[in-house]
Amino acid sequence: MRTWVPRLGTPFAALALLVVTLMPGGDRDAAAPLWCLLCGDRVAADAIRNILLFLPLGVMLRLRGWPTSRVIRSAALLSLGIELTQFFIPGRDPSIADLTANTLGAARGALAAGAPMAWRVPTPRRAAGLAIFYCVLALA
Repeated sequence: MRTWVPRLGTPFAALALLVVTLMPGGDRDAAAPLWCLLCGDRVAADAIRNILLFLPLGVMLRLRGWPTSRVIRSAALLSLGIELTQFFIPGRDPSIADLTANTLGAARGALAAGAPMAWRVPTPRRAAGLAIFYCVLALA
């Protein structure tokens, strides 16, 4: 991969997730308790959103040559900083579930970027199987 992609993509991914996570929120329903991992009406949607939010950062850092363990530690610390900052932002709800999902998203991105080429560029048959699997998973 061209070296300029991760160099430009990393700050863009970091800036995008900071903008999304640190903007004041609107009026929301009652927030889930801080220490609860599986609480609230939208627990699955929030988890998916938080995983997808940190996934590009994990990919970019891994493509820059960072070891996966360093990507995970850095993402966890960044997420912790974001969650602590959200205590002071109106309409934001910091939670341990967000911290966990954010870290998992970066880890998944790092693992995907470091995966063997057979998984990143699958054969047509494998691509069809993966597409069917993820469609069924999404529908479930």
